[in-house]
Amino acid sequence: MSGVGETLRKNIKLSVSVVKRLNIMYVTVTLCLQTYFVARECIFRCEVTMMNTKNISQQESDFPRAIGNPARNALEVAGYSKIRQLTDITEAELSRLHGMGPKALRILRETLEAKGLSFAGVSSVDLFMEKLEHPLKAEVEELRTLIKKINSDIVEQIKWNAPSYKYRGNYLVTFNLRETKRVHLVFHNPMIPKVKSELLEGDYADRRMTYFSDMQDIKAKKAEFQKALKELMKLNT
Repeated sequence: MSGVGETLRKNIKLSVSVVKRLNIMYVTVTLCLQTYFVARECIFRCEVTMMNTKNISQQESDFPRAIGNPARNALEVAGYSKIRQLTDITEAELSRLHGMGPKALRILRETLEAKGLSFAGVSSVDLFMEKLEHPLKAEVEELRTLIKKINSDIVEQIKWNAPSYKYRGNYLVTFNLRETKRVHLVFHNPMIPKVKSELLEGDYADRRMTYFSDMQDIKAKKAEFQKALKELMKLNT
């Protein structure tokens, strides 16, 4: 009987030990499963967040899709989301961004040009004039030079699909290139009626017109033209 009792005690002890081990295994497996599901939930939430961030970024960006994701990502990492922001960076600087290839650069350049813009260091008006087909193109270039020589603070840009000029935030004059038999300039500024010049035509509330037929006409009116512009700039100081 003593032998049977000893064997029984050993079996009971073994059973208790097995139960303890099973409990430990159960707890361990339960914790592992909980950790797995928590990690899986975190990964899922991260993926959703990344997808939402990417969608928002794509919605806010106005870059052409044709540039490809590597170029788009490179622009986003560099802090650019709008095509107009690229006027503050040179093409050479842009080309150094990781993921920015020749094709993407060409597409971005063409997109800027279509909007009358360009990368930093390149005049959008120069690009516009390169492509301009006008019988009086040389006369337009001569007048551009005369205007820009008056004051270094005059800003040249594209407006109404033509070269336009501002001074201290106020528009002075813009070319009207729809006419082909003469060069038509529009002075559009609230102060222009106060400028008295024989070159200024019209009695509009805030506009006057000036016309040049050819190079000889420009040379003949050069002094009076620049005088009128200087007076207008003074009134806008």
